Amino acid sequence: MAHEITVINNKHAKNLTAYVEHYKAKFYERLEAYNAVGDLDWYAGSWHFGEKGVAWLKETKDHGFKWDEVSSRVKGLTKMEISKDFQDFMRAYHMHQVVTSSGLPSGSTLDKPLQIMKRWYWEMVTETGQTHPMYLTADIIHAAMDRHKENSKSAPNVSDYCDVAASIINLLRRYDLFMVNIEVENKHPCRNASKSTKEMK
Repeated sequence: MAHEITVINNKHAKNLTAYVEHYKAKFYERLEAYNAVGDLDWYAGSWHFGEKGVAWLKETKDHGFKWDEVSSRVKGLTKMEISKDFQDFMRAYHMHQVVTSSGLPSGSTLDKPLQIMKRWYWEMVTETGQTHPMYLTADIIHAAMDRHKENSKSAPNVSDYCDVAASIINLLRRYDLFMVNIEVENKHPCRNASKSTKEMK
């Protein structure tokens, strides 16, 4: 019980709650704008994205955003259930992307941060036993980058994911959501020089 009181009174936990509630409200506003109130549950373990998706979750390619677990199909990770607090954190960031994008973001644009955050969660739980997002650190995020690199054959893909991870943290730092200041960088950059040269021409 004492632990619950500590969390409730913690500034970072309160900031995370405010962040989640803000974007949860945006979720319901968007559903209303699409005349889709009641068609999608914020707390559902997964949201379908595809031709039969709801509101902004429509695209020709069918897939889903699974919030409640890390899949063992993710290279380098084992199956792990995700805490409710971290699920809400990921859903809120999803909505953050939706409402701040010009036009509708693609499924891949929305899915990549989700996969990255799941790697953070797995690393955090494995290394510290903590399940609340306020316990994320730069070491945890860099360890997730390292594990991704160790288990991938595509250096450009890993580099792209690391870039996105750094951009997520840069965006979230202004909200003071974490117990420690987090500054991260892409530890595994892989720039396509030939592509850049072609674009310059």
